[in-house]
Amino acid sequence: MGPQGAVPALCHELGKWEYGEKSNALDYVVVGDPTLMVISRSRPQRPVALFSIWDWAISSGRYEGALLVHRSEGGPPEAYPFCVYVSFDDAAYLNDPRRSGFQLYRNDHPGTPSDHKGCYVSTATGSSTGTGAS
Repeated sequence: MGPQGAVPALCHELGKWEYGEKSNALDYVVVGDPTLMVISRSRPQRPVALFSIWDWAISSGRYEGALLVHRSEGGPPEAYPFCVYVSFDDAAYLNDPRRSGFQLYRNDHPGTPSDHKGCYVSTATGSSTGTGAS
């Protein structure tokens, strides 16, 4: 299913990134089973969650989602929309079974085309918006 349809994803675990002296790179380290990610003003953090989707390949395009925030004070949850743009090159990289590691996406990448401003784009392949291989 492409970026237009909803795809259920299952959170498998929570983790963190640590520098590995042997690998000379950032290593993903499991820190716990999937659970609510609590972020407080006194302990701000950037939690990492591993999501898996079976029998699905990433295709290029714009993916949109929302982060639902439930506050301890009660009230209705607040939705914060976000988008991720996956270029043709990004999709090829992410679908290649020989690849491992991670790919960094930013929502403030310099040179991002105006139709993807505010979206997270890959810093590895740049903000290329082409649909063919470069």
